Amino acid sequence: MQQFFRIAGSCLAVLLVITVRGYAQNNLSAGDIVIASYQSDKDLSNSDLGGTTAYTDRFSIVVTKSGGLAAGTIVYFTDNGWNASTGNFITGLSEGFIKWTVPTGGIAFGKEVFFISSYNDPATSWNAWLNENGTSTAGTVTTESGTNYMELSSGGDQLLAYQTGPTAGPASTYNNTTRRFLTAVHANVETNVTTYAAWDGTTPAGGHQSSLPTGLTNGTNAFLLSQTTLPVATVGSGEYDNGKYNGTGATTCSVTSLVTAVNTPANYVLSNTAFAIGATSNHTVFTLNNPVTIGTNPVVQSVCNGLTAAYSVAATGSGALSYQWQQSADAAFTSPVTLANNSIYNGVTTSALSILDNTGLSGKYYRAVVTNTCGPVNSNGATLTLNASLPTSAASLTQAVNTNNNLYYSSPCALITKVTPSGANAVSGNITSKVWIESSVPVAVGQPFVARHYEITPATNAATATGTVTLYFTQAEFNAFNAAPGSSLDLPTGPADNLGKTNLRVGKFSGTSNNGTGLPASYTQGAIVIDPNDADIVWNSTYSRWEVSVSVTGFSGFIIQTSTAPLPLNLISFSGHLTNSDVVLKWQTESEINHDHFEVERSTNGQNFVTVGRVAGVNTSGLQNYSFTDANAAQLSGSRLYYRLKMVSTKNEEEYSKIVTITLSDAGSPVINVTPNPFTGYVKVTVQMPEAAQLTIRLSDVTGKTLKTQHLPVAKGETIIPVTGIDQLVNGIYLLSVQYNGRMYTYKLVK
Repeated sequence: MQQFFRIAGSCLAVLLVITVRGYAQNNLSAGDIVIASYQSDKDLSNSDLGGTTAYTDRFSIVVTKSGGLAAGTIVYFTDNGWNASTGNFITGLSEGFIKWTVPTGGIAFGKEVFFISSYNDPATSWNAWLNENGTSTAGTVTTESGTNYMELSSGGDQLLAYQTGPTAGPASTYNNTTRRFLTAVHANVETNVTTYAAWDGTTPAGGHQSSLPTGLTNGTNAFLLSQTTLPVATVGSGEYDNGKYNGTGATTCSVTSLVTAVNTPANYVLSNTAFAIGATSNHTVFTLNNPVTIGTNPVVQSVCNGLTAAYSVAATGSGALSYQWQQSADAAFTSPVTLANNSIYNGVTTSALSILDNTGLSGKYYRAVVTNTCGPVNSNGATLTLNASLPTSAASLTQAVNTNNNLYYSSPCALITKVTPSGANAVSGNITSKVWIESSVPVAVGQPFVARHYEITPATNAATATGTVTLYFTQAEFNAFNAAPGSSLDLPTGPADNLGKTNLRVGKFSGTSNNGTGLPASYTQGAIVIDPNDADIVWNSTYSRWEVSVSVTGFSGFIIQTSTAPLPLNLISFSGHLTNSDVVLKWQTESEINHDHFEVERSTNGQNFVTVGRVAGVNTSGLQNYSFTDANAAQLSGSRLYYRLKMVSTKNEEEYSKIVTITLSDAGSPVINVTPNPFTGYVKVTVQMPEAAQLTIRLSDVTGKTLKTQHLPVAKGETIIPVTGIDQLVNGIYLLSVQYNGRMYTYKLVK
């Protein structure tokens, strides 16, 4: 007994395994298989027709379920018609039902399986084969309806394929009331009754009639084997015994379209005689192409204005892929623009789009349309954002000509200049572009110029190369210039100020700055003034900046001014001292251009000046030293004399120097001058000694407190004595005393 229970338990375990595996089979849906051929006339290989087989009827199916059919899957076939009104098979008939079990290894997608019946009196049996001639089995087929055999009638019939059982898996019985029809073919036409949509209507009768089975649609996953307009009035009209799919639409991109193609009656070869041996099927090769799949979409680009941008897409799909890039003003691509290769775009029919010059394209969207035999697929759109600001501090960049569309950006997207090769000797090679922004409106020899100024230097042929230069400025910088003392003509006050454009001039200083400041005084190779075309003075409303373009020969420093002449010279220094009764004035210049002469002017009150002398200008580049002696000036009344230089150009344009103050010393004082006054960090005491002697220099505040004392021997003649270490003193009034020959000479200083 104990042994019996062990054996019974083992049998139960095996039964459970078989049952579980059965319910794990494919649970199929309509369209997972299709009927590719149907033949109800006796097979031509039958011995009754001179052949060697007992074959009678045949049909074939093609697996259209993605992934194929799993081993052990059960499918039922019957020629019993369906009654739509009762929701059941037509009763009272002797039609047959067969069960097909999918073999080990399953049946792959697109594989055709041939079902052939054999009649051996008195029974009809069916087998499934992997080939048309029936030599390679494809699973097992059993008759489930006893002595009622499934036989396809040439007088009109149908073939229905279905599964039974709950959705968890097919039932093992053919007559389970839960049925799921998979596909069907109807080869019967009733006069004035049969239609494609409903077949033989909702209340068919007889073994050759059938409603369209529940869940199926003619022309989609089932079909009526006719190509005649229905219904018909003539008996037998439009009814065919045999048909085979002709292969139209067998290569496609979706299972749905493939199933529809096979269930379209127009895609069948129809006949009322059996097909030739070996030609009962079209043996169609079914190919399911993969539609385009976008693996990597274009990504948003945020780049500098006027430079390049790039988008790319990665896609897969069957066959050759083609690409077409589009642009749109909105993310929905409401009105997409198909791009063409031109000076702006390149690679528009490839997977990588290059935008060669992105100027004006900010806010646009780009996508790729990728196409294969399955049709086009759009990638996601990606926007283009352009950035451009002006540097807020000094910046420099060196790059080769024709790089970055000749725009010179410092990081991040701060635009310095644009330098474009043009003219007879177009600039080439590396170019260095520099910009400086002064904290206030700078002045050179009394003439203001805009705080933002530039230097552009090619590595080769800097003096003779030609090109077009674009310089950039803010409206605030023009406004500051207009408000500066000495600004007699205004630069544009806004985009519509045409007079301001007319006033604008570009000062061009040849060479390079000798001290790295970029200021006019640091250039020593001459200067010219360029009057740009007003049309080349442009307000860019997108980036709120002025753009000034000029064509040049030779490269240099560039400033914006309104003076129509170049700044005529650079006055490096101007000083004076008292020698006995004479005032000796000395000054130094460089870069004299179009300079004619100096007029020396003197005043006793610092307000009213008279000309006391004239000195001709050298009018050449390089350092020049000048001097002028105002003889017996110390005999004039007053304690101080004031001097200035009036600098006159060859065009009679005038500029003035700073004012130099000469203190008329007490008799016996060796002090010629104490400068600067006011002072900041140091003071220079200039003395003229009749003989070598000891001096004491003392600095004190207004309370008499001594802050600094120097004792030093001084040689005969003129000597400059620096007083240093006073840069930390607070602003105020101080007294500097010089003790000589027992006398004290005191001078008031201001910090």
